[in-house]
Amino acid sequence: MIYVKDWQRWTRTKVVVTAICWLAALACAGGLEAEGTEPIPSVEGFVFFISITTALTYNLIKNDRRRK
Repeated sequence: MIYVKDWQRWTRTKVVVTAICWLAALACAGGLEAEGTEPIPSVEGFVFFISITTALTYNLIKNDRRRK
């Protein structure tokens, strides 16, 4: 079990890490300017980072509801 002294700072850190993972997933997918006909440059990277983003987002939502 992890002991967190400052929950607000811990939540802010998780939000920042989630945003960085989302940007990394976007970069692995090839960005936003592709026309949709080009293959994804790094499928493994996209799947990895989007999985982390999904898990952290779920964790943030679950913990936000728990505190209310």
